[in-house]
Amino acid sequence: MGVVGTQNAHNLISVSTDGRLCSWSLDMLSQPQEILELQHRQSKAIAAMCLAFPHNDVNNFVVGSEEGAVYSACRHGSKAGVTETYEGHQAPVTGIDTHKVQEGIDLSHLFLTSSFDWTIKLWNLKENKPL
Repeated sequence: MGVVGTQNAHNLISVSTDGRLCSWSLDMLSQPQEILELQHRQSKAIAAMCLAFPHNDVNNFVVGSEEGAVYSACRHGSKAGVTETYEGHQAPVTGIDTHKVQEGIDLSHLFLTSSFDWTIKLWNLKENKPL
């Protein structure tokens, strides 16, 4: 789960093992505003366990799955859905976080994952294998 948005408008973003990403308005939590089906190669639903958004990005995100893979994806536009697959864990991915921008150093292309395989891995969005 994550909160994304501008200074005046925020959305709660959730993922689930049913393969759905939901965008919720904080003013109306009775039903999602938007639903995106997360599918790998347009066939199998991704059993999502966790997600993270790069710093100041409300469209692109990374998601960890029950199968041990990590996916990058977009919420909107012509490339909406899964755009890349990252493989390196042997068990479900339990946590994921992106690097925050600090004082002019932009490492927002880096992210960390943790898994039930007892490992933590550092990734670069531009490569599909862990560093």
